[in-house]
Amino acid sequence: MANKLNIGRIVKEAREAAGLSWYMVAKLAGVSPHTVRRIEDGENIPNVAILEKLADALDCRLVVEFEALKKR
Repeated sequence: MANKLNIGRIVKEAREAAGLSWYMVAKLAGVSPHTVRRIEDGENIPNVAILEKLADALDCRLVVEFEALKKR
């Protein structure tokens, strides 16, 4: 499972690849720039609704996977 830093790194890399600032991503996603910064810095774990908004703003596809940890 991705931790806070991995999620933040992924968001930051997508934002930089899109050539967008924190402010622009926040505006497109309908969240505050502070929220984007905290996610990228690993200070905040976004919920799925926020991740969907960020993915849309960054023209990315959000994929959520569940994997069995062990067989029962």
